[in-house]
Amino acid sequence: MAASGVEGALLIELRRSGDKVGSVTISSSRPLQLPRLFVGKGAAEVCGMLPLLYSVCGLAQGYAAALAFEQALAIDPSPQTDRLRRSLIAFESIREHLWRIEIDWARALGLEADRLPLSRLLALMARFRATLFGEQDPFFPGASPTHASRSTMLEIVTELESLLAGALFGCSPAVWLQRMDGGGFSGWIEKGQRPAQLLLRQLRHDGEGRLGAAGVEAMGDLDRDLLHLRLTAPDADEFIARPDWLGRVPETTAYSRRMQLPAVAQLTAEHGDGVLPRLFARVVEIALLSSELHSGIADPERSSEETFGRNGLAPGVGLAQVETARGRLVHRVELAGERVGRYQILAPTEWNFHPRGVLARALLGMPAASEAELRRRADLLINAIDPCVGYRVVVN
Repeated sequence: MAASGVEGALLIELRRSGDKVGSVTISSSRPLQLPRLFVGKGAAEVCGMLPLLYSVCGLAQGYAAALAFEQALAIDPSPQTDRLRRSLIAFESIREHLWRIEIDWARALGLEADRLPLSRLLALMARFRATLFGEQDPFFPGASPTHASRSTMLEIVTELESLLAGALFGCSPAVWLQRMDGGGFSGWIEKGQRPAQLLLRQLRHDGEGRLGAAGVEAMGDLDRDLLHLRLTAPDADEFIARPDWLGRVPETTAYSRRMQLPAVAQLTAEHGDGVLPRLFARVVEIALLSSELHSGIADPERSSEETFGRNGLAPGVGLAQVETARGRLVHRVELAGERVGRYQILAPTEWNFHPRGVLARALLGMPAASEAELRRRADLLINAIDPCVGYRVVVN
């Protein structure tokens, strides 16, 4: 169970049938019409409001808004601006994953959370942002980075890699990835005593690695024109609340993004798309993002593209898709003059915690002879998929 606040919460109801879960009902109190507050406001005011309204993945929210506004206003950010913005999103995703590992995974093991790595990471992230953009908002439309030296940026990222080596990997993220690709998973989880290793080891030893395996429907590219049509249709509000894509409800998670990587694919071959590969994919993503941060700064020309479609669909309209720690985030803006006429946000939680989404499929049929065990397993799966709000599980 997790607390809820102004962001709303999820209610997950599990009804037992014999010794299994016979039905799953997921409902949400998330305030999906919150973007209506932006109507009549200018880009600067909206960008200032976003971090106050959306505290989880706030940088990714800001980035999606900046991309949407820049399309609508016909502002073309420089490749350097976009590359450095994306590096901030990578830093934020590392923070979000590490937070879950150090806090939630430790709690699942009955351990006291070690908050020191998180405190150090937050300090590094603040330094990195200030180094790149000074005191300005990186996600204000038309923002430009400072002239920070590459050596200064590399120094901060090297400190990040050192932090992650001590808190998680036992070596540099790049070396760890090579070892995992070479079949080093068992050796890593058996030797370490950090929450990630302990939880993954426990799941494997207890034979729970396949828990929740139900087959993957991974989200691929969402065609911009079709997405634009869905968001302008008469049932757009219903689509945002319970999205589907051509009748399917695909998942958009760290696992669905990384399942093709050798390290994750090896575990999937053994455990399907169960909780063990899903949790491990989040660890892999931390290593991958930190390595990409390093290589992107050391060799900017190799920096990969992670946004979807930059040109505006029509004058005064912007539609942005951004990958966040929890999945694909969509922002769409329509301007009336220089002010917002309509603003829409489609978050990954609406896909992943859809009544027919990945969590519902994973929970259906789960062993339910013991309510306590059912709750424990449900919590593991929910946290592996990771909502951006609190939740409550009810067992009937």
